[in-house]
Amino acid sequence: MLGVNTKDYKKVCWKYKVGDKNGKEYLADTNQLLYGGEFLKWKRNGIGEEYSIDSNRLIYKGEFLNGERNGKGKEFNNNGYLIFDGKFLNGKRLDGEVRQCAFHVVLRRFLREFDAFI
Repeated sequence: MLGVNTKDYKKVCWKYKVGDKNGKEYLADTNQLLYGGEFLKWKRNGIGEEYSIDSNRLIYKGEFLNGERNGKGKEFNNNGYLIFDGKFLNGKRLDGEVRQCAFHVVLRRFLREFDAFI
């Protein structure tokens, strides 16, 4: 599954104003954004966006509950393609539409080779 398990990282920091439920979660040593959205008691709770630690791209946009993906959401691969649109429960896909992007990659490669041939 795409994403970051923040339990694997020792230093995660949060930035938000007192009394405001919106904030950001970063890796402390690199200041890399992991999540932007709503929090409750230092956990992702409500609407938010999760970012990949590898590519710093958006990998999930939707609802969270108790730090996990819960409710409606959209999951993206590291190239920015939508790969799942549906419902999540306890961080796992529950019901929705899965989209496969491999065809697009193969098609792009074919078109590049075709252009080089002509």
